[in-house]
Amino acid sequence: MSATKLYKSLAEFQLKCPAVEKNGHNKFLGNKYSTIDDILKVAKTLGDYGLAFTQRVAFDDKTNADFLITQLFHEDGGFTEPSIIRLYFDANHDKKTSTMQRIASAMTYARRIGLSAKATLWVK
Repeated sequence: MSATKLYKSLAEFQLKCPAVEKNGHNKFLGNKYSTIDDILKVAKTLGDYGLAFTQRVAFDDKTNADFLITQLFHEDGGFTEPSIIRLYFDANHDKKTSTMQRIASAMTYARRIGLSAKATLWVK
């Protein structure tokens, strides 16, 4: 298991990977953003370089909070340190969306940010 192979493969991926599109539109702020589908379209090409990623949610008893953990792996068994993002959502925000919808929204946002940062994806 070699970190050298992992980072060599990641460097090759970064040299050749296309920019991530911005196909989402924020109706409140008026800006465009990369959707999770935009990011996954590019991130799926990590496999061409012997790389894969995982994203999972974990609960921390000490802080009473949920976190999204993103990690990259190489086919030889090497892996990166995990990237950990705390999930923030307001369970009492409004009655238009359920608590589960707000949790899912926080998870999707964290997945976009976590994977983009971990794989150092370039957004147009």
